[in-house]
Amino acid sequence: MSQKMNARKLMILAGLMLVMILGFTACQAKPAEPQTVKVGTLAGPTGMGMAEMIVNGVDLGENVTTEFTVAGAPDQLTASVISGEFQIAALPSNLAAVLFNKTEGQVVLGSVNTLGVLYIVADETAGVASIADLKGKTIVASGQGSTPEYVLNYLLQKNGLTPGVDVTINYVAEHSEAVTQLAAGQATIAMIPEPFVTTITS
Repeated sequence: MSQKMNARKLMILAGLMLVMILGFTACQAKPAEPQTVKVGTLAGPTGMGMAEMIVNGVDLGENVTTEFTVAGAPDQLTASVISGEFQIAALPSNLAAVLFNKTEGQVVLGSVNTLGVLYIVADETAGVASIADLKGKTIVASGQGSTPEYVLNYLLQKNGLTPGVDVTINYVAEHSEAVTQLAAGQATIAMIPEPFVTTITS
């Protein structure tokens, strides 16, 4: 009788262990589904902080790959951010509020990573040593409708100059276009960010 009881207990115990083993196996995490995180950024200072990640990649976890798109101007990325094509984007900071409102809070500001990179550069023949010397001059610049325009207008007004009246501003689509005009002698004064300043002055 006791042998039958022991055999029955062993069978029950073995059955319980089998159930537990199968249960633990089922509870193990399944491998993560492959995902691609699409990142949009701009040529110039906005994208410089991502240079190493673009070249060497970034570890966002198991089965997660990143795909970078580098554009020349913010408007080349904003529609894709709104549509959800890009999960991460590095754009001028003023666009954070615009995108937040257009997407009803779906797009939020993650961080501000670039400060102090805009410069006004002038050919030696332009005779510009201060902001006040820009009166009556023409500046080529990019970034109309975003941070560069607001910064330039602020600096001019702070120095008693009215944009479009005391100073002519010719806006171009991309920073590289302003550099090209300077290099070709089509412009003598420009407001451009790094690393374009180093390019034109070296």
